[in-house]
Amino acid sequence: MPANPIPMRTTLKDILCGAAATGPSGTVVAGEGRLLPLDAVEPNPRQHRTYLDPEKLEELVDSIRTNGQVQAITVRRHPSDPARYQLIAGERRWRALQLLRERASAPDDRARWGSVLAVEKVGVTDRQMRIYALVENADRADSSPVDQGASLAQLQEQENLTITQLADGMGWEENRVKRLLRAARTAQVIRDGMTKGLMVPLVADDGQPLTTPSGRAKQEHRHLDLMAALEFDSLLSHWTRRSTPAKAEERVHKAILRALQEGWSFRRIQEFCREAKTDRRGLTQDHANNAGAGDESSPAPATPTPFRNDEHQLVVYRSRLGGASLEQKHELRVLLAGLLENL
Repeated sequence: MPANPIPMRTTLKDILCGAAATGPSGTVVAGEGRLLPLDAVEPNPRQHRTYLDPEKLEELVDSIRTNGQVQAITVRRHPSDPARYQLIAGERRWRALQLLRERASAPDDRARWGSVLAVEKVGVTDRQMRIYALVENADRADSSPVDQGASLAQLQEQENLTITQLADGMGWEENRVKRLLRAARTAQVIRDGMTKGLMVPLVADDGQPLTTPSGRAKQEHRHLDLMAALEFDSLLSHWTRRSTPAKAEERVHKAILRALQEGWSFRRIQEFCREAKTDRRGLTQDHANNAGAGDESSPAPATPTPFRNDEHQLVVYRSRLGGASLEQKHELRVLLAGLLENL
């Protein structure tokens, strides 16, 4: 049991901010920040994120190259070396500056990218470092459900919290916390779909592969969202009971690739997994051991989805709208109505 368990109805962010507001131990040094040597800063040892999206990182590199470092990182003094610092928040900015310095050819450019704008907080404990890293990254696009869930699980164990206390502490719904904890326990093939994502070949409306002017196949990097991942996790459990774990993971991998390539909606993924579990085609044990997702044992392909929706964008294929089912049209109307409310 921790010495100071998290109180009910107190968010983890309140714990950090409350400590930072009490006297000198919580003051921010140097106002809006000061320049620190890039090499004097090291990563947060309690950072929950294990994967940085290379594409998002490159976007940040381009932004800093053009506009400079707009937002300061947050650091604390290293507990055993007063000349060094540890990141509290802002790892992507710090790593983007490292890339800019590595790629610089001129001495002036290397010197320009050799410093990082930072705000120092003093009196930040290890516990607060862990909490801050979780809260700061919880809603970032490049913070995967897997990393969030792993950090929540670690926090739950170390603070000896119930699900309710953990949810209250984060200020989140219990169902959200349960889903994230489950995401951290899924098989590697599903965790990879949420974190690293998959490169999928793009196809035209007629199913033919799209190519670049040079003749190479067009591909796009896509990720599996949390709710879809949990559907595939349930399907994986079902297939594992019917065949070997390796074969089940292979089939699920193919199903995930197909879903991402064809831009399946969540309802379509639910439908696929439900049909796959019913084994309506009389799938035998031997057949299950030799089958792969997308072969004759899998549910028949659906009509191409008229839209693709994920946490980052909604893409509508106008040429497919004429063949959309009533259910697909209703789902699209709901999504568009939600977008219009924000305009």
